[in-house]
Amino acid sequence: MGGNLLLSPEEQLQTDDNVLLISYHPKEQLFHFEHRTVSKMDDSKDASIPEAWDTLRLFVGYKFGLRLPEMRPKFVSLKLP
Repeated sequence: MGGNLLLSPEEQLQTDDNVLLISYHPKEQLFHFEHRTVSKMDDSKDASIPEAWDTLRLFVGYKFGLRLPEMRPKFVSLKLP
């Protein structure tokens, strides 16, 4: 199943200014990263599944000034009583 995720560090979300759009295309097994700005000086990159975490880390770091860990976190499944 494919889909889109829109991230922004802003309180007021604008769909075309300082947002990171992440799309997944399951047939190609590719993630598409696109940073949109009102000036239209957009950046984009396609990344394979193994490259996706590093690409996300770089976009969020350079565009939003946030640092994510170099290694992708391991998610633990919790069993609720």
